[in-house]
Amino acid sequence: MKWCKKLLPFAVCLLAACNNNAPATTAATTTDTTETDTINYALNEDSVKMQMANTTPPEGFYAVTLPCSNCKGIEHTVLFNRDLSYRLEENVLGSESLTTKVTGAWKPVNGDIWLYKDSSVQARYTWNGDTLNYIDLKSGVRIPLRPLQNILDNDVWKEKRNEGVVFFGTGTEPFWNIRMHKQQGITLSFPEPEKPIRFKYTAPVATPDSTVYQTGKDTAKLRVVIYNRFGNDGMSDAMYPNRVTVYYKNRILQGSGVRYN
Repeated sequence: MKWCKKLLPFAVCLLAACNNNAPATTAATTTDTTETDTINYALNEDSVKMQMANTTPPEGFYAVTLPCSNCKGIEHTVLFNRDLSYRLEENVLGSESLTTKVTGAWKPVNGDIWLYKDSSVQARYTWNGDTLNYIDLKSGVRIPLRPLQNILDNDVWKEKRNEGVVFFGTGTEPFWNIRMHKQQGITLSFPEPEKPIRFKYTAPVATPDSTVYQTGKDTAKLRVVIYNRFGNDGMSDAMYPNRVTVYYKNRILQGSGVRYN
């Protein structure tokens, strides 16, 4: 037993020395460039300012038809605003149903344009001069978008805001327009010889997808539904921020327009 007691301190010291010389067994940390890293970079305000200093931002409407495995295609339309916000809509060709409707902010990252809803990526594009290409987030395939005319680039439509117009919409078959003004009321106009029909302005009822005005007079009622969806005039590439449906007597008039408030 005595020799065991003498060996014990030596064994303890030897074990301690072995432990000190053994390599550390901490978990390895790998650094990988992932989508999350790209998001964090893009959302950094300093990086945005740096990128914007050398970037002429896209502005206005762009559209592309994306391939679809079980439909004719997906119409992908995005509106870039000057304040770096956007509206994105996607719908199945030949259908009125929207598959995507989202708003948020876009950020430039190393020559790319990223669309975000909060911190979630909604779409990605390459931007070179005035050329915008859609990038499929999974495959990386690039598809060019076509620029469309924004009706608010038209001086006549711009001026309506200064005239106190709340909403102006128009349609065809037959040609018609509707004008809403808080002080002057609502005016529905058709081609001659019909005279414009005037109604008193009423408080609208708002829903997440539309704004509804309903008013009447002795002879007829008017119901106007303004949708928060892109529209076009059917005769050109001009795009409108809103669609509108007007119900008057036995008529159902469908068109596009602009809400100014």
